[in-house]
Amino acid sequence: MAERRRNLKGARGQYELLASVSRDDISEYHLAINQSVPGDDRWVIVRETLPRVADDQGLTRRFLDDLRVTSRFDHPNLVRVFETGRTKRSYFSILEFLLGDGLGRLVQEALRTGKDMGPALAAVLVAQVCDGLEHAHRVRDGKGDPLNPIHHNIHPNNVVVLYSGRVKLIGFDIQRTALQIQNGPARGEVAYASPEQCENKPLDAGTDIFSLGIVLWELLARRSLFKAQTKSDTLLAVKAAEIPPIGGQERGVTGELEAVAIRALQRNPRSRFQSAAQMGDALRACLRQSRQKVDEFDIGAFVRSVLGAREEQKRRLLDKVMSDPISQADVSRLVPDTRTVPVWIGKAGRPSRSIEPPALEHKPLAKKKPAPAPEEKEKPTADKKPEPSIRISMPGKKPGRRASRWPLVLGLLSAVAIAVVIVVVAWPSGDDDQTPSGPEVSEPVAPPPDQPEPAKPEPEPEPVKPEPEPEPAEPAPALLDIESTPSGCTVRLDKRKLPQKTPLDSVSVEPGRELAVTVLCPGHKRETRLVTPEAGERLSLAFAPPRAPRSTHGFLHLNSMPWTEVYLGKRKLGVTPLLGKKLPKGRHRLRMVNKKAGIDETVVVIIRPGKKTSLLKKFNQ
Repeated sequence: MAERRRNLKGARGQYELLASVSRDDISEYHLAINQSVPGDDRWVIVRETLPRVADDQGLTRRFLDDLRVTSRFDHPNLVRVFETGRTKRSYFSILEFLLGDGLGRLVQEALRTGKDMGPALAAVLVAQVCDGLEHAHRVRDGKGDPLNPIHHNIHPNNVVVLYSGRVKLIGFDIQRTALQIQNGPARGEVAYASPEQCENKPLDAGTDIFSLGIVLWELLARRSLFKAQTKSDTLLAVKAAEIPPIGGQERGVTGELEAVAIRALQRNPRSRFQSAAQMGDALRACLRQSRQKVDEFDIGAFVRSVLGAREEQKRRLLDKVMSDPISQADVSRLVPDTRTVPVWIGKAGRPSRSIEPPALEHKPLAKKKPAPAPEEKEKPTADKKPEPSIRISMPGKKPGRRASRWPLVLGLLSAVAIAVVIVVVAWPSGDDDQTPSGPEVSEPVAPPPDQPEPAKPEPEPEPVKPEPEPEPAEPAPALLDIESTPSGCTVRLDKRKLPQKTPLDSVSVEPGRELAVTVLCPGHKRETRLVTPEAGERLSLAFAPPRAPRSTHGFLHLNSMPWTEVYLGKRKLGVTPLLGKKLPKGRHRLRMVNKKAGIDETVVVIIRPGKKTSLLKKFNQ
């Protein structure tokens, strides 16, 4: 049954809660719409604490500690937190709505439909996860001190691939411990843990790199690495950390790509990549070395080829929910599928059966009869030949010796010897008086001495192969000369980003096809032109994009101990912590009030355009 719609109180935006999506032990997630924002950005997820959390200080602290870290994430490969606040009985946060599906669902559907992501797309996808993970590992608090968060739970279902091709890392478990992983119910999570997690050792960012290395290894090898039949066997495999070769050279898995995965999976954390950024750089270096130009647009094309029907279904439901109530089943179709676990073909650590068919195994039809006594054996005669024994070779085993083979071998040798004797005796030796012994054979008649030997027949001439028709010449490419004012701007041809900056000379493009040329200059608006160059044509394009308007607002991160209500003049900004509060640039006097704690003070903040200003205020009680 659909949830009754209601408005979220205490938020700056006008959020209408449409339906409950899911819940964990401390909070519930709702699909909501921001009535004041147009387009796809109006869809958000509201995370709200459960009513029982308000009476439990431990659970409240856990929620706020998690929010204190994740609300500071500001990266395209992480989920954005738009707003935080509280009501009389709960805390809440406004999260980005993700129009996509989990990597597990993508891989499973690709396996089902016989589509291969390929090593290049896998490398770009994991490199995006590295970018987001590096930002998370280096996030700092309001004072500039590092928070050193660890994800603790990287696996395919915590990697969401949007239909546009962008990758989002979700599911940060800031409070997770190694003991929770060992005692947890999910066997799939253990298969992506690190050895130090399973051995209850101190953890750092290296544990996330190991888990991400498992994801990379499985995408390249197309089979599981550590997952076994039972959880205990999976734990043992992770602790041993024995990494088999990936293989897959026929699919384009290079030695350099395999080396990246192997280094991330080293059992000793000091032997792994020392940062997620280092791992991402190594993946991109492999692509440059193999001269493969792949980006998130190519990922989007692959995702839509596999999950295009789901995207269309979700967009229809989003249009429907604007006017009609939706059922819980429809809600489950709207959110990303992060529950499907990919069923890899082939067992862990062994080559995939989809690459090489297995050998057929044969079972013996009947038990072997005992051999007869020596005096009862029947001697082979010329009229009765010994029957050859039928043998089926078992895979991986050498055939054993059998006594029944010798009569057949001796018989074959005897036949060969007799044939050799016949040929030698029958061959003409040049002496007409000698008569060959043995069976009668007709003598070859020698030609008269005065007549020449008959000429040998000439060999038939080989048939003349027809010459292949010459392939039609490819049309001459079209050339583009691109310049901009200012220079040093990025150029995109359709969705492909060129590595060089403007000015560019003699850029080769496919003729006869419409092409969108876009120039991106820092501090200027983007400019796009549509051109259709002909074969052999050379076009000169000059861009002069106008300057972008300067930002007139900045953002405020404000927290206090204890909490306070914050006012700017007569307008209430909210309750601390305030995260990403948009304010006009300049100097502002903020009033911070907590009547129960006897706090009523004024602080001064300076907002710089386009920048974030962070402040933590501690009050003496």
